[in-house]
Amino acid sequence: MQKRGQTLTLKPIIEIVIAVSVVAFLMALGVAFGGHEIFQQERAARDGALLVNDLYTYPMNAWVKYPYNVSKYSFDFWDNHVKVLRGREDLAPGTHGHVKKWEDKQLAIDEKENFYLFVNNKEFGVSESLPALNKFHCEGTRDKLRNQEILFEIEEKFELAVIRIRSKFYEKTTLGCRGCSGISSINAESVNIKLESGENGKFKAYFYYDSEESRDLGCFILNELLDEFPGVKASLIPSDKLEEGKTSLILKFGDESAERIGEALVKGFEEYYET
Repeated sequence: MQKRGQTLTLKPIIEIVIAVSVVAFLMALGVAFGGHEIFQQERAARDGALLVNDLYTYPMNAWVKYPYNVSKYSFDFWDNHVKVLRGREDLAPGTHGHVKKWEDKQLAIDEKENFYLFVNNKEFGVSESLPALNKFHCEGTRDKLRNQEILFEIEEKFELAVIRIRSKFYEKTTLGCRGCSGISSINAESVNIKLESGENGKFKAYFYYDSEESRDLGCFILNELLDEFPGVKASLIPSDKLEEGKTSLILKFGDESAERIGEALVKGFEEYYET
């Protein structure tokens, strides 16, 4: 026989158990948020999508290193979304969309401390190691080389490079050189190029940031240098420290052969200009 007070006693207990269960669930959810797991997945997906967008707006081949240690996550790049998962069985990945969409290609990186995103010949990819980009994507040719005024400013060790260029284009250009012993200087109105010392195995071309002509000439020159010196790393870098209104470049090399550098510069000029 049930006593009268039992139902009244058990009902509050059941309500307390349910309330405790709900609180425990909310606490677990709070721990997940408080531990930044969900937030970090969403942020990682967002950052990945932003990097993809940036790469696709860059006019040439390029790579970027994902800036954080994400060794506990897996990344999926598919359609126009980036997904970040805690293991392949994660049913609630962080997800973020990006502007550019590619078709029939799914890319994945699983639990790597660092990885790279890149665009090579307008094709997107991801890699665990530094990608070897084939060449820069150059926009096209410009003026005729004939009657161009070109001034080189060099360190002494690059004189052979300028001599090689001068011997090739002697009849088509007015070429001057500051720093050469056998070539006089001129005040060039159209093209200024500086050859400076840099790191071995790393070629850098700085161009005036708002000059398509400077960027494209630097692009063609770097591509020829990559052919002449396989295995080197090359960078095409915008700068506000060059002269506006001219085709201006600063080219930096290590201790590579000046004669071979000159040969690559000749080919770069031939690709860029109509010779």
